[in-house]
Amino acid sequence: MDKKLREVMEHKEDNYLLPFFWPYEGHKDTIATEIEKIYESGCRAICIESRPFGNYCGDTWWSEVECMLKAAEKRGMKVWFLDDKHFPTGSANGLLQKKYPHLERRYIKEHHIDIMGPQKDMSVLLPECREGERIIAACAWKRSGVGEELCGEPIALEWDKSSDFLYFDLPEGCYRIFIICDTPYGSADNFRWYIDMLSPESVHVLIEAVYEEHYKHFSSYFGNTIVGFFSDEPGFNCEPVGIWGNPEIFYHRTIGQPGMALVWHNSLPEHMREYGIKEILTHLPALWYQAEGKSADIRFAYMDTITKLYSRNFSCQLGDWCRAHNVEYTGHIIEDSNAHSRIGSSAGHYFRALSGQDMAGIDIVLHQVMPYMGGYQNAAHIGGGIADPAFFHYTLANLAASLSRIEPRMNGRAMCEVFGAYGWAEGTPMMKWLMDFLLVRGINHFVPHAFSARAMNDDCPPHFYNDGNNPQYEGFSAVMHYANRVAHLLCGTDRQAPGAVFYYAESEWLSGGEFMVTDVPAKALYDEQMDYDILPLDALKTALCKNGKLYVNGHAHSFFVIPQAACLPEELKQCVQHFEQCGIPVYTVVSEKNPYPNQLGISVTARELVAKIRENRLAHYYGLESSLLRIGHFKRCEQDYFMFFNEEPHTVKCEVNLPTSGEYLSLDFMTGTYFKDNTENGVVPVELQPGESVILVFGENDFGNIPARSEIKSVKTQDFLWNIFTKEAGRDTEYQAYKQNAELENITGANALPDFSGYIKYQSEFECDCKNCTIDLGAVGQTAQLYLNGSDCGIRVSAPYKWDISGAVKPGTNKIEVIVANTLVNRQKDYFSRFMPIPPSGLFGPVTISVYGD
Repeated sequence: MDKKLREVMEHKEDNYLLPFFWPYEGHKDTIATEIEKIYESGCRAICIESRPFGNYCGDTWWSEVECMLKAAEKRGMKVWFLDDKHFPTGSANGLLQKKYPHLERRYIKEHHIDIMGPQKDMSVLLPECREGERIIAACAWKRSGVGEELCGEPIALEWDKSSDFLYFDLPEGCYRIFIICDTPYGSADNFRWYIDMLSPESVHVLIEAVYEEHYKHFSSYFGNTIVGFFSDEPGFNCEPVGIWGNPEIFYHRTIGQPGMALVWHNSLPEHMREYGIKEILTHLPALWYQAEGKSADIRFAYMDTITKLYSRNFSCQLGDWCRAHNVEYTGHIIEDSNAHSRIGSSAGHYFRALSGQDMAGIDIVLHQVMPYMGGYQNAAHIGGGIADPAFFHYTLANLAASLSRIEPRMNGRAMCEVFGAYGWAEGTPMMKWLMDFLLVRGINHFVPHAFSARAMNDDCPPHFYNDGNNPQYEGFSAVMHYANRVAHLLCGTDRQAPGAVFYYAESEWLSGGEFMVTDVPAKALYDEQMDYDILPLDALKTALCKNGKLYVNGHAHSFFVIPQAACLPEELKQCVQHFEQCGIPVYTVVSEKNPYPNQLGISVTARELVAKIRENRLAHYYGLESSLLRIGHFKRCEQDYFMFFNEEPHTVKCEVNLPTSGEYLSLDFMTGTYFKDNTENGVVPVELQPGESVILVFGENDFGNIPARSEIKSVKTQDFLWNIFTKEAGRDTEYQAYKQNAELENITGANALPDFSGYIKYQSEFECDCKNCTIDLGAVGQTAQLYLNGSDCGIRVSAPYKWDISGAVKPGTNKIEVIVANTLVNRQKDYFSRFMPIPPSGLFGPVTISVYGD
C-alpha cells in the first residue's frame, strides 16, 4: 500500500491546516483555552493575525505571544505570523512614517489641457503641487481626432520651477498638453504610509518593523514552533486621482485608464530604457491614453518592469529572509475577478507577486464561491456586489495549483485562506463543500478564517469555537479532520493536467482592453473534465519539449491554449514557434462575436477547442454528460487517485470511463466508508448526492481486510414519532423538552423557534431484525450526531447523513438518538449572512434503513 495512504488509514497524517487566530489585548486568560480548542478541532498549527490587537509589537504583544507560543509548543503545534499590524500587508507597523519617510511609496499622475494650434508663446497654469509632490515632465502630444487617441511624436516642454506658468509654442493641429507629477498621494488614505514594493530599502522597513522584531524576541522558537510568516493581500493600491476616468470597481483599475495614479520609482526610467524606449518621461502619457503605435510598447515596458521589481524586492526579499532564519513564507494577493493582473488592488502579475513564497496562495471569502452556482453570477459582499463564477470557479484555484507546480521550492503546496466573512449562516455542510471544491482542484493547505479570543465577535464571522457559543464547532472539527486526511493523501502527487493555458497578463498590458481572460478556455476545458495548468510567459521560456509534450518543472501537458488578444507578446510568439516545431498542438481561443486576426496556432472557439482535443485524443474522455461532476486525477509512483466531487445541485448517478483498470479502493474519509472493487474495462459506477465526494485508488495495493462492495438488498422507510429537546449553544447547560411524540418540523420555522441556535435532540425507537444495515436520516439542517442503543456512531456534516449501524443494531427494539446542530445565525443576525440562504434547522427525513450483504 502507498505510504501516504497507509498513514491516512492509520490516522497518522500530517497537518495541512493553519487557521487564523485573533488575539485581543486583555484576553490573555482565554488564549490557552482557544488554542486547546484549535487543537481539538484537528488543526495542528495557527496563524496569528494581529489586526484586533492594540499594542502590536509592544510589551503586551510580546507577553501574550509568549503565552501563545508556549500553549502551541505544549501541544506540538506550529505557529505562523501574519506579517503586519493588520491586513493588507505593507503598513510596516507605522515604522515607515516614523523613521523612514523618505522611503514612502510614490506614484505618478497626469494633468492635461487640450489646445488647438498653431500657437505662439502660449501658456497654461501649472497644477499646484502639494507637499511632497513635484513635476517631472511636461510634453505635448498631437490628437488624431479618434476619441482621445494620441499620435505622432511627443514634444518635450521646458518649465521654470519658480513660475506658475508653462510656456510653449505649438504647430498646426490639435494638441494635448500633459504635466506629469511625482506624488505620494496615489492611493486611499489608509495606504498613505505603506512601503514601496519597488524599493528594496523600503521593503526592508517591513522586515525591520515586524520580521526582525519577532526574531529578536523569539529566536529560540524559530524553525521549531515558529515556522513562517504570511503576507495578506499586499499590492500597489493605485487609485483614481483625477477628474477623468475613475473605474468604479477597484478590481478593474490598472494602466490605460485616465485619471489613475500609477505606482512609480525614480529608477523606472533606467529600467524601461532596456525595452528600447529612449525618452521615457515624455512617453508616459501613453500609459493612460492610447498613443498610435506606442501604447503597447510603453505599457508593456512599465508593467513588466514594476512586476519584476515587486517580485525581486518584495516577494523574494521577504522569502529569502524567512529561509535564512529557518522559517517559510506564504500568503496571497487580491485575485478577485482577475484583479491579479492589475495594479488597482493587486500586484500586476499573480505568478511574479508570489515568486518568493514557499507555498502558493489564494483566498475564498465574502461569498465569492457559493455551492452549485458555477453557472450563475451570485450576490457577494465584494466590489461590484457580484461574484462571477467564470473566474472564481474556473481560474482562481488553478492559479495557486499551477504556481505550486511551476516553482520547485513550493513542491506542489498550494494554500487557500477560506470561510472568512461568509457570516454565521455558513454551516459545516458549506465548509465541507468548499474544502472538496478546493481539494479536487489541487489545493492542499488551508487557512480557515478564523478563531477569535473574544466571544461573540461580529468581525467577519464565522468564528469556529466562539467560547462554546458556536453549535457548528463539532461539525467544523469533523471537516478539519477530513480535510487533513485528503490533503495528506493528495499532497505530493502529480495532478494530471493534460492542458496548459497561457496566463494572459502580458496580453492585457499590450492590448488596451482587447483581450480574453483565462476564464473562457478554462471553463470550456473543465466542464469536459479536462484539467489544466495556467502557465505564465516566464515559465514557458524555460519549458522543455519532448515526445510531443510540453514539460514545465517535470509536469507534462499535451496541448497549449492561448486566450485571444489584439496584441500578443513577442516572446510568446517565439515560444509557440518552438512548440509547434516540436509537435505540440497550439490553439488560440477566439471570441465567436469578435475574433482578432493573426492569432497563434490554430484559431478555434471555446466549443471548437474541446472538439479538437477530443478529435486528436489529447485528453482522456470520461464519457460524462454532467459538466459539474468534477474529477481530479492524481498520480504518485504507480498509484492513480481519482477524486470525484459532485457540484451539481442534484444527485449524479452514472458510469465513468477511467484511463486505468483493475482492482481499486473506494474511500470516503468523511464517513469512514471504504470498500474494494474491480473493473476490467475502466468503467466504474459513481453515485453522489449534491456536494458528496469520493476517492478511488488504483495501483499495486495491499487492501488488507477492507471488504468488497456490498449490494443493497432492500430499503425500508421508517415512520417515527420523536421526543424532541432543545439546548441553546453557550446558554443552556441541560436540554429542555420541546415536543413529545411529534412529527418532524423546521425548528426555526416562522411558527416555531426562529431565534434558536444550538442543539436539537431527537429520541425514538424502531424494530429491526437484520444485522448488516445502514441508516439514512434524509435531510438534516445542519450537522447530525447519531447514537444507537447508547453507542456513538459518529457525526455527519453533509449529505448523505448515512451510517453503517451493523455494529450497534440489535434484533428487536432499538433506541435511536440524533443530535442536530444548526448555525448561530438565528441568534446572531449578522450583516454578512444577508448574502446567504439560511437553511431550515433540525431533522427532516425520510429515515430509511437499507439491508446489504449476507
